[in-house]
Amino acid sequence: MLNEMLTWSIRSVVVSVRDLDRSSLFYQDVLNLREVSRENRIAVLGSDLPSPAVYLREAHRNVVHRGDALGVRAVSFDVGPITELDRVESRLRELDAFRSRQVISEAQGYEIVQGNDPDRLALVFVAHATDLPLQDYRKALAKLYAIDL
Repeated sequence: MLNEMLTWSIRSVVVSVRDLDRSSLFYQDVLNLREVSRENRIAVLGSDLPSPAVYLREAHRNVVHRGDALGVRAVSFDVGPITELDRVESRLRELDAFRSRQVISEAQGYEIVQGNDPDRLALVFVAHATDLPLQDYRKALAKLYAIDL
């Protein structure tokens, strides 16, 4: 059981923000990250290491902090091999918390299962082949996070 737990890690967090420029500068400063990608209303903060990433997503108009507007939008986990992703999907289905499973064509070798926690926080579980480029991982999640979870 301990070995299974060691393969898991929180990989990224998505935060909806009012001002993408201001928030990007803040998170870069506080977390010692750099903006590695920006596309549309998404800024990806990270480093050259396979470290956790922060995805900042600019919210629409004058939103307030309610569960679906500002704040954490999703938590992403690396789960290791596809067999573990299969197990996660099975558990989510049993708990009526499964949303979808997809292969990301723009980032070959990645599969993603989406679900929700009991409070509707979006959860993303990622399995991938070993030795894949970090930028492909970021592409996969940026494509997923560009839509409303």
